[in-house]
Amino acid sequence: GSLAMLGSILFLYVKSGSLEWANIAGASLSPNAQLAVFVGFFLAFAIKIPIFLFHSWQADTYSEASVPTALLLSAIFSKMGIYGLFRLVSLISPGIIPQVAPVIVGLCIVGAIYAALLAFSQSNLKRVIAYSSMSHLNLVAAAIFAAPHLAKAGAFFLAVSHVGLAIGFWWVIGVLKSRFGHVRLHELPGGIISENRVFTSVFFLLIMAGMAVPLTSGFPGEFVIIQGLLRFDFLTGMLACAPIIMGAVYMFRAYHTVMLGGNSPAVGTPIQLTKMEYGIAAFLILFILGLGIYPQIVFTLFGAV
Repeated sequence: GSLAMLGSILFLYVKSGSLEWANIAGASLSPNAQLAVFVGFFLAFAIKIPIFLFHSWQADTYSEASVPTALLLSAIFSKMGIYGLFRLVSLISPGIIPQVAPVIVGLCIVGAIYAALLAFSQSNLKRVIAYSSMSHLNLVAAAIFAAPHLAKAGAFFLAVSHVGLAIGFWWVIGVLKSRFGHVRLHELPGGIISENRVFTSVFFLLIMAGMAVPLTSGFPGEFVIIQGLLRFDFLTGMLACAPIIMGAVYMFRAYHTVMLGGNSPAVGTPIQLTKMEYGIAAFLILFILGLGIYPQIVFTLFGAV
């Protein structure tokens, strides 16, 4: 992906004689040249997000990586691809976007549904979160190509929300792994809710935000994205609702297994949170409810970008 992007950068330099934005935007490129530049950049960003067909690295990497590394990949690294779609692709090859939008939007919607289905079949909580992240970010990528402004605003908001949710879900995984040594769903003891209601309540709030429940940070972005996709194509917009519904299924399954049910009771399990963990829990609550109740903070920022 990086090699393809380097090829596009060198091509633009040869054509414009500079890498200044003004000179690149003013470079006269044929339709075929614009398409070639677009493909180079898109390939790099599609791998980073990751978009369907370019995703095979993600789940294995997330499941094998340490929690801090996986957090950086999920919260930060994937946003580099989103930033690229927002800034570089739309600025360098604007004439190509309407031509490739139907294909890319369709690919992303398939990817969002595919990732949601895979998340449901996982027995490791890390892989559940990995595929959940992929599902949401494919919706973000679809929105960027679907509508000139409305869906893009929703994509920007959902990308911001995803940072907080990624921190939250990997915090949950970190807490569980530090206490039990693993996050394999069917081997974790259940009934954690009886040991620490703050921890289970924050996990529940994260799931609500991931499902785009109103008054949580996940709702404004996904609501606007669905509006934009419906205007782009009604069937596409309807299909984009499927990953949200499936997300409720696989996340509640994970929650029930770990927090409520399970193989054996968790009575006596040392699940008490540290002061640092309580601080993170407080931040997550403020983040999720703050953006959900007052989304203008992010939408205003998008308008100013």
